[in-house]
Amino acid sequence: MNGSRSYGFLIETLLALLFFALSAAVLLQTFWAAGEKSDRTALRTAALISARSLLEESLTDGRPRSAVLEEQGVSYEVQVLVEEQPVAGGTLLQLEALALDESGQEILSAPLRSALFVEGGDS
Repeated sequence: MNGSRSYGFLIETLLALLFFALSAAVLLQTFWAAGEKSDRTALRTAALISARSLLEESLTDGRPRSAVLEEQGVSYEVQVLVEEQPVAGGTLLQLEALALDESGQEILSAPLRSALFVEGGDS
């Protein structure tokens, strides 16, 4: 009788250890995923600030710009593209800034856009 009681206690203890081990594994995966998401968000924030800065520089003279930056060991490229549209009384420059990772995928969910009017030209 005493032997079966100790086997029951042993099985119950093993089941409790198994439950806690599985719970710990799930929690570790959750914290790891949260850390990865935090790193991606930090990279997107840095890319957004860099793209905004490059866009502001391009607004001063209307020239396209490009820069390769590194944040947290990950390099990415920020580009400002300029498209000219002739309009009455001058030229409308449409600027678009985007950040690309090493594989060429966009880091920013939507590119930054701005416009600049340059006087002169046909009326």
